[in-house]
Amino acid sequence: MQQIAKPSFWTPVRDFALFVRRPSIGPSPLTVPSAYRAMGVLFPFKYLLSFAVVFASTLMVAAVNRGLAEVVSYAPWLMVLLVVGVAPLIEEVAFRLPLRPRPLWLGLSAAVFSYYILTRGYYGVGNFELRTALVPRLLIPLALGLLIGFLSHWFSRRSRCLSGAEELHGRRLTFVVYAQALLFGFVHIFNYDMPLEEQLLLWPIVVFPQLLDGFVYGFMRCRYGFSRGLVMHMINNAIGILPTLLLS
Repeated sequence: MQQIAKPSFWTPVRDFALFVRRPSIGPSPLTVPSAYRAMGVLFPFKYLLSFAVVFASTLMVAAVNRGLAEVVSYAPWLMVLLVVGVAPLIEEVAFRLPLRPRPLWLGLSAAVFSYYILTRGYYGVGNFELRTALVPRLLIPLALGLLIGFLSHWFSRRSRCLSGAEELHGRRLTFVVYAQALLFGFVHIFNYDMPLEEQLLLWPIVVFPQLLDGFVYGFMRCRYGFSRGLVMHMINNAIGILPTLLLS
């Protein structure tokens, strides 16, 4: 009987590198212990890599994170609720939920993603700003989400769409994973006060941590399920605001 090799410490990093090279979805989410083992290895890996790139970027451009300045003004309990709870849920639904496509999930993702883009990109306000064009910021994404959810459900009832979903999980999955990671990184450029020319030219460097997070959370979503990726995102944000909470 062939003995199964015990995973090494570097196994999650190797699996993540293979995933970035050729994204794939396993037949079923892996076990809970393996998910948290992967988090424990990938956290220091991504922090070290992000720190090196961010440190180099500070030599080229000075960018002020107004998104962080926005939440710092809140009460500590509200900051924790929004940054650790609400924000990761919004972003995981918008960017990672459709990596395993279902009609309802596609509709939810489309609604949340359009709210995100409309709020940050068009109106230029924070996701939790309630005084600026709140009605169109809510109604337009809701209508778009309902439309895409209905169309996805309608097409899914036809046999022709089943092969399309299988193709998405296979040959087109690479495009979907890379697109969500790039979009996840790009939308965070709206958090920074910097000239438009610098935003367009330097955004991959300035938001490299979020760009890397897009791949890491995508890996967690495809390998371990939506909830494990969400938990990792929440822990990441909690670590990020911990110094602010301690200083306040």
